[in-house]
Amino acid sequence: MTLESAERLEEKIADMIDVLLAIAKTAQLTEQQIVELIRAKRADEGGFDAGLFLVDGAA
Repeated sequence: MTLESAERLEEKIADMIDVLLAIAKTAQLTEQQIVELIRAKRADEGGFDAGLFLVDGAA
């Protein structure tokens, strides 16, 4: 990844987080509440750090 593409990726991630925080605000959720929910879910179900995620849980 080049420096330019890394910087572009950072900008896009910041944009997505900004949009999600705005959506959360309309649901009357604070950034702190979101962070706490993330931590709780990560502790209970695991996170996405390994790059693996469930696509379809239906059997």
